[in-house]
Amino acid sequence: MSRAGWCASPGPVEIVDLAAPSRLAYTWAYPAEPESVVTWELEGSRGRTRVTITHTGFGDREVGDYEAGWTSFLVTIRNQVEARG
Repeated sequence: MSRAGWCASPGPVEIVDLAAPSRLAYTWAYPAEPESVVTWELEGSRGRTRVTITHTGFGDREVGDYEAGWTSFLVTIRNQVEARG
């Protein structure tokens, strides 16, 4: 895979950990900032799937934009799941 990533920046760049079907971690690039790491973990829970998303590697950087972006993304996912309910 190219270091240019699989989508336009900002976004995922390179898979750094894959333990299918329960774990995926990849680097995340945002212009003018060092790469961070996003990890998705899936776990069965009473017939449902629990999703844990962890975004690390910010150092001393402000993370407000990331928080707003992830909140928006998660609301979109929730709405899609509930619409299919």
